[in-house]
Amino acid sequence: MLHVPFQLRLEPIIPEKTPRFRKKREKTLVESPATPETFHRDGKQQLGMGDCQLRDGEGQTRHMYLVMLAYSLLMQQLGQGHAYEWAFQKLTTIGEACRAMLRETLRTTLTWAMEHVTEKVWSRERVIAHLGLS
Repeated sequence: MLHVPFQLRLEPIIPEKTPRFRKKREKTLVESPATPETFHRDGKQQLGMGDCQLRDGEGQTRHMYLVMLAYSLLMQQLGQGHAYEWAFQKLTTIGEACRAMLRETLRTTLTWAMEHVTEKVWSRERVIAHLGLS
């Protein structure tokens, strides 16, 4: 069964003019920022949901599972309410989180490569081969 990283809530139909409905709706929007629309937009724009070029259904399903997993993990990180030391700022959107993780991954990879070249006396070619870039 496909698990969607947001919750669909069925609410009774109450006229919008009643204060009770407005309070409940505002509370729901604040507590649950992930909607199907935001998942679809962020999934396509930030997480590669629209870039799947697999031909068989099983591969496409696995691709969607990975997009949903990434989205769920990023939403969990955004919900922490504080900046991680590697993020340098509080992350508030999926796009910010993706860019921060990209910068951190690049920083740690470059640090690793420079340490292996300077301290462990690896050749440039060996580092490139070890990273699978040859």
